[in-house]
Amino acid sequence: MKINITVGDLSVKVTDCDYSKREVKELLKSMSSIYLAIIESSAPASAPEPHPIGFAAYIERASEPESEDYYTDDEE
Repeated sequence: MKINITVGDLSVKVTDCDYSKREVKELLKSMSSIYLAIIESSAPASAPEPHPIGFAAYIERASEPESEDYYTDDEE
């Protein structure tokens, strides 16, 4: 039996071996995993985006007090 598997730039040639369909599928999955690892390691690492830092506040002014002695401590 002769098997040729190519995934991207990776290539495997197997000759004079009896592989079942299941073993061929596992070999293909392994090669795919290796190829993805090679692609990810060769790609330049992008800088992580900084998280925005901010502050927001909603302030509402209270209405004016009705009497002028609202803030005084004088007793009458």
